Amino acid sequence: MYSLVIFLSLFIIFLYRNFLKKEVNALSSQVEKMRKKLQGLKAEFTSLVERISQQEERNHNILKLYEINRSLANFLDPQQLIRAFLVELKRIKQIEEVYFAEKEERKQDYLLFSLGELTPQYLYIKCSEEDLKEQLPYLVSQLRLLIDRAHLYKKLEKISLTDSLTHLPNRRYFMERYEDEFRRSEKFKFDLSFLMVDIDHFKNYNDTFGHLAGDVILREVANLLKENIREIDFVGRFGGEEFSIFLPQTSKEQAISVSERLREKIAESEIQAYDEKVKLTISIGVATFPENSRDKDLLIEVADKALYQAKQKGRNRVFAF
Repeated sequence: MYSLVIFLSLFIIFLYRNFLKKEVNALSSQVEKMRKKLQGLKAEFTSLVERISQQEERNHNILKLYEINRSLANFLDPQQLIRAFLVELKRIKQIEEVYFAEKEERKQDYLLFSLGELTPQYLYIKCSEEDLKEQLPYLVSQLRLLIDRAHLYKKLEKISLTDSLTHLPNRRYFMERYEDEFRRSEKFKFDLSFLMVDIDHFKNYNDTFGHLAGDVILREVANLLKENIREIDFVGRFGGEEFSIFLPQTSKEQAISVSERLREKIAESEIQAYDEKVKLTISIGVATFPENSRDKDLLIEVADKALYQAKQKGRNRVFAF
């Protein structure tokens, strides 16, 4: 009886052990499946994180492209605009190289963009990011518009600063430059001479040959004045038949010498005004800072009075107080 109890006990233990073993194996199998599933989820999560990171970087780079356009919108000089565009584009690490060129050439791995009639005419970009490649044509089209706008601004600026007949600086722009030069002369204690130039008997030429011929005379005198002064000197149309010139770092004696040379050049020139060949003369009044005045407006007034004296004394002459 005792042996039977022991046998049954051992048998029950054996059965329970097998049951536990099966349960453990089943649990182990489930654990393994869970582990593999978790590994799969981890891999998917890691891949998702990488894709999100890559997309964020792509989005960031695309945003940079839009920021480039926004940052360039303030530039109104074409060459400054092009230089700034290169600097901004090179900051994007996926863009390996970018440059402008005058000639077209096919280069492997480079995107080529034509800027039309602009100078420089071609833009080359080497880029490793496909999403960026898709956005670059849009960016370049915006660049074209910005450069066109800058060129238009330059033309409008020139028109606003230039006398339409003589193509010299108009009175407003001339005065701006004169005031800048006057301040510089004050600061560094330089001489500054101001010339007031008037075409003698211009009304008679207008009445005799007509206003169109008068316009030709004004243009030719403007060209002769511009061609016979230094690069640092500045000539503008003051109004009517009057021109004004300022001569930086020029004493009164030097200014008188320059004025005489200009007067002689005009007197010896023959101007073809349509069917008429015209000989004419000019009178010039000279004033010098600081000798004649230390005030910028009074200096012009002195030059104007000197011009009046030159005309009163017979014209075709230079006068200085």
